[in-house]
Amino acid sequence: SPKTSPKTSLAGQAVGMELTGLECALGKQGLARLVGTASYRADLTRLSNWKNLAIPNPSYYLIGSLSGTAAITRQERQLIGNLDAKVEKMVVAGPSVAANGQAQWVALWKERELEITGKGSYDEVADTLTLESSRFDVDGLSLSANGRLDDCSTKQRIDLTGDLAYDWDVLTKRLGSQLGHNLQVAGKDHRPFLIKGSLAELNGQAGFGWTTANIFGIKTGAGNVSAQLERGVCRFAPLEVTVNDGKLHVAPTIYLDRNPCILTLPQEKLIDQISLSPELCANSLKFVAPMLADSTRVEGKISAEVNSASLPLPAPMTGAADGILIVHQAQARPAGMALQMVSAIDQVQSIITRRAPGNSNTNQVWIAMPQQQVPVRLQQGRVYHQGMSFLVNNVSVKTSGSVGMDSTLDLVAEIAVRNEWLGNNKALAGLKGKTIQIAFTGTTSQPQMDPSVFANLAQQIGGSAIENLFQEKVGNGLNGTINNGLDKLLKGKK
Repeated sequence: SPKTSPKTSLAGQAVGMELTGLECALGKQGLARLVGTASYRADLTRLSNWKNLAIPNPSYYLIGSLSGTAAITRQERQLIGNLDAKVEKMVVAGPSVAANGQAQWVALWKERELEITGKGSYDEVADTLTLESSRFDVDGLSLSANGRLDDCSTKQRIDLTGDLAYDWDVLTKRLGSQLGHNLQVAGKDHRPFLIKGSLAELNGQAGFGWTTANIFGIKTGAGNVSAQLERGVCRFAPLEVTVNDGKLHVAPTIYLDRNPCILTLPQEKLIDQISLSPELCANSLKFVAPMLADSTRVEGKISAEVNSASLPLPAPMTGAADGILIVHQAQARPAGMALQMVSAIDQVQSIITRRAPGNSNTNQVWIAMPQQQVPVRLQQGRVYHQGMSFLVNNVSVKTSGSVGMDSTLDLVAEIAVRNEWLGNNKALAGLKGKTIQIAFTGTTSQPQMDPSVFANLAQQIGGSAIENLFQEKVGNGLNGTINNGLDKLLKGKK
């Protein structure tokens, strides 16, 4: 009908709308006039379910309730509107991968209450929507904007300017439940932003800054980030800041026209000569070098180069990246996995030399990393490395394997047999130049070493000694007839 009743109610499982004093008229091409007030409410959870059913790979999921009011009045050829909306108990969830490899949704942001206000007008003749004022407010972050949308029914050209205000002290505290102590940023400021172009090919620019930051143990000085949006691609100006007495250089690009949005990094030196710290080892370096995890005393410098990186914004650690960790020099007091490594070396030495374990005083032990370059890659939530070298009590050790973003270990350590352990014992000649392989599982804070390796080593050394004795007595005729399985445990050059 050309007009509604004074009060109309529309309701469903997810959305309810109450229209009060609403007057509408239908023309040949649809809605010709709409005047009145409306109150509305919506269940965002059900709306997200409906939306995601129609999308092959949904990138986010909303939980919460939306309510608000809208008022529309007419002045000559213009419709003037006011909007007030509130979202309560909102959760923004994104896709992630659980420790068992199964896909799951995780909370990216929680908001007790979010408020949106706006005032604007629509010129029916010019087909222009003008936004006189609008505001978006949450604790620690607010955004205000104004501008216009021309040719609403055809080209939909937007010209929007505004101001973004933020308080990092408040925002990082709110992120604590997701990131713990891994993210600490300080600073309070506001920056202008601009969005311009057709809705299909938006262009714009924005930026933000901070005074100090500590991200996963990497301490930075003041920095400013600026970005340029063009046709769905957001390119950041190269950022270079001081971090841990070194340099961080990064120039990411975000592709907003993909689902999910993807962040990429070019081939470049990401960090240069940064100093190691216990915080850095505990929060980020443990994924690359778990032998340094939880070290309370650490010294040295490292750099890192990125070959490529493609990280989905909702869950970056499920993406793919590869590069090189450059160790200039490093040493640390053992903790966690390194403590078990010290014990393992002591047991291997005692089995080979047939002496009681030395019970080394770990307070006197330093783990050293010689200068080296280690290939590193991120794949499906795990960080892989190959052939990372250490010196533990002058014993050479190499580790290879992966650490999950949940800190789980899947590693093999190779302990080089020292010639001085063998002495002149001919029965141990087969161990010269060999390495002992030990598997590590568990987590970086609670590593689990395979204990069977020591019993097997003692048994295999005994078998090797018997074989050597027979060879001395009857020659090499028995060579290959005694299967001692030594090569299953030992690896290296003869």
